[in-house]
Amino acid sequence: MELASCGLGYRAEYISKTAKEICKTGFDFEYLRKLSCKEARNKLLTFPGVGLKVADCVLLFSLGKLEAFPVDVWIKRAILKYYA
Repeated sequence: MELASCGLGYRAEYISKTAKEICKTGFDFEYLRKLSCKEARNKLLTFPGVGLKVADCVLLFSLGKLEAFPVDVWIKRAILKYYA
């Protein structure tokens, strides 16, 4: 698999599966823009390898949905340390 040689590790398989699914069934990215943040997140979560953080990154940085808040373990630790 060529993607693996790019240093994507285990993610290469997810990217390949998602790309094949999109090519096979089509995907209207602009449709996500019209959905609520919650609905768009749920749609993104149906793709292989897409979890809450990746979905929220797409929502925030690609769709401009400001209510999305990508959280990884480091953000969570900082919030708990300084604000809990």
